[in-house]
Amino acid sequence: MSGVMVRILLFKDADPDSVKNALSELKATEIETSDQRKYGGNYKIQFVLPDRDAINEIARIEEVRWIEEVPDTDDDNGNSAGVMQSGAVGVTPVWDIGIHGEGQTISVMEGSDADVNHCMFQDPVNPVGATHRKVGFAAGASGRHATFVAGIAAGDDLNNPGTGANRGNAWASRLIFVRGRSWMNMFTQLTTSAANGAFIHTNSWHGINVNAANQAIYDITHNEVDDFIWNNEDHLVFGSMGNNGEEQGPPGTAKNAVGINAGTVAPNIMNVGDGNAGPTAGGRRKPDVVAPGCAITSAQRNTACTITTAQNIYGTANPICATSWATPAAAAAATLIRQYYVDGYYPTGSANPSNKFTPTGALIKASLINSAVDMTNIAGYPSTTEGWGLVRIDNALLFTGDDHGLQVWDVRKANGLT
Repeated sequence: MSGVMVRILLFKDADPDSVKNALSELKATEIETSDQRKYGGNYKIQFVLPDRDAINEIARIEEVRWIEEVPDTDDDNGNSAGVMQSGAVGVTPVWDIGIHGEGQTISVMEGSDADVNHCMFQDPVNPVGATHRKVGFAAGASGRHATFVAGIAAGDDLNNPGTGANRGNAWASRLIFVRGRSWMNMFTQLTTSAANGAFIHTNSWHGINVNAANQAIYDITHNEVDDFIWNNEDHLVFGSMGNNGEEQGPPGTAKNAVGINAGTVAPNIMNVGDGNAGPTAGGRRKPDVVAPGCAITSAQRNTACTITTAQNIYGTANPICATSWATPAAAAAATLIRQYYVDGYYPTGSANPSNKFTPTGALIKASLINSAVDMTNIAGYPSTTEGWGLVRIDNALLFTGDDHGLQVWDVRKANGLT
């Protein structure tokens, strides 16, 4: 992001349209609004100014009663949530409305499981399974990569449930772990995930089958992912695009999956920090979207409750950007989108049991992609570096008091083309 990100509050009787017009005249961009006045709150506007001097002009607008720069801070799981929900660190409108992943399960497919004795996943009373507060299924030994990935997706500190600063992006979700990262048995592993209650499947790894241009060749693994999604249309599969110096590969490069590149740390959130550019060998646009994946903090295996950076865990001299960290973050954002529909927030913007429905994976993917914003430091849009841009799910979801609308068409196979 170039310029400075600012947020303002208006007086109760202010005319928001006149303020937005004034902001446009001052060359403000990425203008977003939130009207909570009917609930006793404020009318808030967040935007980016081309230079800091323009803040003085904002202060002269009579309707403005509060002005501040959106604070800069190092990225962690909670701050990743802010970037993906509102575009501002620490600003989490989807969490604030009451959507944290309740009733949802995320499958983490890894070569090992997370450390279930870490406070982010621990349940001192119930064994892993149906009654465990966090983990519904696990195969055995833990690994540092799996523990870090799982914390990003849905870690929640047992000692500070729902309030820990480093909680996962869908912290109220449950987790299951499917051992493998095997592109030999992808369909079987996804089916196992589904049988254990997961609808969102995150994979911080990729298979290797590329052409001379380092582009993923459509193979059996791709086909198994697409076949699974075709036969299980309520599900959505995520995969990393591979880190710099690596290669593209499935599952993220499958047709119906979501491929993820890693965005840089706040406040410079409009850059891609790591990941392979597309397209695939078959010409498919990849990645699909970008999620935060640089300077992330998460759970450290074989500790009681340590939260640290991947740099410390892997003993590197520099902070680590990785698509492995961006992928579970994006999957968690999709989990919040799924809960939005399952809990009946559409079409009114507030939870209504009579409006509940189960969304297809295609609708979740469409909502995620349509929420994304052009990354202003990446040339071209959409592009083979950022795909459709940086995830910002509050853009797509309608909540009571929002200025924008939302219309959804979710057509299932049985009612589609014959």
